Amino acid sequence: MEIVHGAAGSTAFGLKKNLWSPAEVGSRFDLSPTSLATLEPYRDYLTIVSNTDVRNAEAFVPPEIGGDHFRSAAVS
Repeated sequence: MEIVHGAAGSTAFGLKKNLWSPAEVGSRFDLSPTSLATLEPYRDYLTIVSNTDVRNAEAFVPPEIGGDHFRSAAVS
């Protein structure tokens, strides 16, 4: 699954409240307070990757400001 432009829970608030990813690391994570709760039956098959960044989608020079959404689709 790919979420090119991010997810609502990936904001600073979402990270603090664990809206998009479990607070725990490892295989004993609790999915119930997250948006991933419906995946509970498949937890043995899940790999959750968190705290990633698409550095190449960021603007490196002023004329590139505002195109990060388009670049993120190309570099992810």
